[in-house]
Order: sequence, then C-alpha cells, then structure tokens
Amino acid sequence: MQSEPFLIHEAGSTSRELAELWAQENQLRWQVRMELGAIETIKEATKHNMGVSVLPYRSVVRESETGELLVRELPGYVNRRHICLVYRQDDIMPYPVQSFIRFLQHQRPHAKSPSPL
Repeated sequence: MQSEPFLIHEAGSTSRELAELWAQENQLRWQVRMELGAIETIKEATKHNMGVSVLPYRSVVRESETGELLVRELPGYVNRRHICLVYRQDDIMPYPVQSFIRFLQHQRPHAKSPSPL
C-alpha cells in the first residue's frame, strides 16, 4: 500500500485529516501523487488508474455497486466523524421544526439539547 500512488484531499479537509490520522495510527506513509479538492475529481482520477484513495464510504456507494471502483474497509478504522442538528434559536420556532426536534430527542433521549422546547 505504501508504494501505491495516493490521491488525497486538499490540506485542511476533514476527510484528509481522518485519513492521515488512520495512516499515522497504523504506521503508514503514502506516496502522494496528487492533492485534489473534490471527491468527484478524486473518484474520476482513481477510475482512470492514477492512484488509490481513502474516501468517505457514502461518496462511493454507487461506484461500488456498479463495479467502477473497488471498496475495502480500512483495517482498524474507528469512525470519528460526528454530525449534529444545527438550527437557529428563535423565540417562535415553526411547529414542524419543534416536532422534528422532539422526534430526535425521543430517538436519542440522552442527547444534549442546547435549549428545551
């Protein structure tokens, strides 16, 4: 793997930071062929045999299903990417938004909420 040319995200991207952390934890160094700013560009370059890459799984589902790209899990990878609901704190929140937040709180009763509804 270390001798393969790698196509990586541009510096500062979350995907690159997570990939570099995984490589560091597994004592790997890659031979960087190109730094690219867009996942679609990385996928196209990979399809044209310009190198290999570490990408978010959700970005390659279709290509994996069609056989355009082979996808393998990273050994020992622990998913560290977390997402959260973000919304503006208004005095009057629309009913559908209130309902959605209540739904989420019911699904995850111990999740932190910045303000009770």
